[in-house]
Formats: sequence, C-alpha cells, structure tokens
Amino acid sequence: MAKAESATRNNVDCLNVDFMRSLVKQYSELGQWTSAFFWADAAAAAASSGPSATASGDDIWLLASAMLARGELHRAAHAVTSRQLHRRHLLCLGVAMRAYIASKEPNTALSVLDECEPALLEPRSMDQTHNLAPCWAATLDALGHASRALGNPAEALRWHERALALRPAKAGSLAARGLCLALLGRETEAADALHAALARDPDHVVALALLDAIVDRLDAALTEEEIPQFAFPAVDIAAPERASPEASEMSMSFD
Repeated sequence: MAKAESATRNNVDCLNVDFMRSLVKQYSELGQWTSAFFWADAAAAAASSGPSATASGDDIWLLASAMLARGELHRAAHAVTSRQLHRRHLLCLGVAMRAYIASKEPNTALSVLDECEPALLEPRSMDQTHNLAPCWAATLDALGHASRALGNPAEALRWHERALALRPAKAGSLAARGLCLALLGRETEAADALHAALARDPDHVVALALLDAIVDRLDAALTEEEIPQFAFPAVDIAAPERASPEASEMSMSFD
C-alpha cells in the first residue's frame, strides 16, 4: 500500500513539473519574464525535491534563460557554472556565455567555453528536446563580438562564419562578418557581405553605415589610372552658317 501511494505521489509530482515547464515556455514566448522566472524556479525546485533528485540541465537552462532576460546576468551565469552544466549542457553553456558577454566580461565568457567538454561543440542539429541551431548561432555571434572587442577580428570572423553556417540568412551575422572583414583590410569582401546583409534587411543600420564608409574609402583610394576611361564620339559643335539675304527674302515671299 505504501509503495502504491509513493508511486502515485511520484506520478503526480512529474505531472506538476511538466506543467510548470510548459508554463515557463508559454510565458517566455509571451515575453513575460517575471512569470517565466517564477515557474522556472518552481520547476527546478520540484525536480530536485527528492533525497537524491537534482534538477535537469533543461530545467536550469529555462531558469537561467529567464534570469538573463530579466537582466540578472551574474545570477544566470552562476546558476549554470555552480552546477558545472557549462561543461556538458550546450544550451546552458550558451546562456552562461551570453550572460558574461552582456556584462562586458568577454574574457570570462571565453574561459567558460574553454572549460566545456570538446565533444559538446561537435556539429549536431538537436540538443535533447530543443532545436539547437538558433540558440547556438546567437552564442557564436556573441563570441565573435567578444573576440572583436578584445582586438582579435580574425578570430571574431571565424565565430561569425560558424554562426552563419547554422543561420545563413541572419542579417546581423552578415553585418558582423562584414565589419570583421573591413577591420582586416578586406574591404571588397566586406562590401559583399554587407550587400548580402542589406538584401535580407534593407533597414539594417549598422550595415548601411558601414557600407557607406567602405564605399567612400574605396572611392578615395582610386587613382586616375584606375578609374575607367570611356572614349566619347567626336561631336561637331560649330555654329551653323548664316542664311544669305536672298534666301531670307525668298522665304518671306512664300508667306
């Protein structure tokens, strides 16, 4: 009898936790992060309520994501790193890195990346039940921004290109790639990347401003020999001959 009651209680607890997780996702989609944080915290606590139970990586990812959205940057990072989830859970790693980058600590973000298991970064399309590509692409772009802020545009370029491999049509990633190429002195390639960004988002402010600057720089670098010269046909602009008086009188006689 006691075993049956225990099994029933466990089933009810599982249903409650699943319901809490569904509420977290619903409130997150609505942008109601305070409510999402409340239910994420409740789900993580309920999942670890047993004597040997612990919250799953997905539960902590939901909790840390809500903290990050609320601007609680260091709390979000601590929720992940204190459980060592950045070493083995890809989405938790992404949240921790974005939190450190948002708090202007790019070196810490890169050190967290160095601590993860190498197999964690192998290409894949799914992480447990979550679609990996859009979440991880944003983290790769954040790594690119961090590397560029640390004065390493070549490394930043590699991160942005990895992000584009997951999300090829993202205008922000294309614009960031163009900026890195410009910093590396590859203006022509940078202009191509910025044109691609504007093809997807014609109002992208960064791409527009950067493309104008690159075009002005390329125009200023052109010499007279590099400017194409076109041969124009000869045009006779001599004044027409004046009509003779006889012709004038004759023309008047016809009136």
